[in-house]
Amino acid sequence: LDILQKLHDTRDEGCSSAGFIGAAGNNHVNVLRWLYDFYDEHGDPPKELAAAATNGHVQAVEMLREDVEADDTVLAVQAAAAGGHVDVLRALWPWPRNPWSNAMRKAPYLAAENGQLRALQYLFERRGHVMFDGFALRRAAELGHIAIVEYL
Repeated sequence: LDILQKLHDTRDEGCSSAGFIGAAGNNHVNVLRWLYDFYDEHGDPPKELAAAATNGHVQAVEMLREDVEADDTVLAVQAAAAGGHVDVLRALWPWPRNPWSNAMRKAPYLAAENGQLRALQYLFERRGHVMFDGFALRRAAELGHIAIVEYL
């Protein structure tokens, strides 16, 4: 943060969305808040949310979730499911309203594909909000994720 503040005070190049995404993806919440204070026009909350979710950073997800509509959390839900980040899935709730969308059907598939049983169980508990199909089961079987095959 000190380096960013010094650059801000001594240079005039500005900032890009990459800084926001990098801060979120590395759980640098103070840096992210500072960037929004000075360069909010460069922020891209849905992409930042996905970066934080990919790495399981609940604190960054909670901060960003306040400014993101449920329908803009799809990539973050998918990333959290793929990585088995159940705490992030909890922080992202409520999810998009259409569980039948291809985007939301991908979350359980990614959890199954990556052997993330706890995430798959969490999604299954919310099956009114997430659509399950045979593709998740088939992919888990192909990859030898026996516990997931037994669960599904």
